[in-house]
Amino acid sequence: MRRLATFSLLLGLAACAVPEETPPETAAAPATRRTPQELAARLPERLEQFQRGNPAQLPGGQGVEYPYATPGRRIAGQVQLRAVTGPVGTEALDSELRAMAAEATAGPQHRRLRERGRESVAGLNCITLEGNFGRMPVDSLACAGAFGGKVLRLRLTMARREGRMDEAKRFAEGIAAALR
Repeated sequence: MRRLATFSLLLGLAACAVPEETPPETAAAPATRRTPQELAARLPERLEQFQRGNPAQLPGGQGVEYPYATPGRRIAGQVQLRAVTGPVGTEALDSELRAMAAEATAGPQHRRLRERGRESVAGLNCITLEGNFGRMPVDSLACAGAFGGKVLRLRLTMARREGRMDEAKRFAEGIAAALR
């Protein structure tokens, strides 16, 4: 009998309990897919010595590209944010990196580059390239990464000088930080 009374009391208290709900102002917003242009709004106008140029739409409306350069164009290149169909995983990023390497190494005779190595820079998959533009020895950094469901493609080229590749890698780190 005592158990029945205790059970009834607990059942009655449970019926009075108010279910806990997440207040509307703290409820998680549904994930929305941003356009490349919306994501590009995070790109800094200046990053260390690099100045951002005017954007250009990629062919077919697949994304946006911003040129970046240091004073005197000691280091110059571009940052692209591209829309992709399907998930942006390791295979997609490897494919982007292979395409960037092919584009860089298939240049005209007076612009020859070859892959020197691969590394990770701030979570980006990168390749370093070396070669010549005419008689000028050059280095290049090409990186691919995923941000907000979009593919980031970053490529910088510079005359071969001590410390310039380090400067290019710091730029890549800054871009990755801005897009996170």
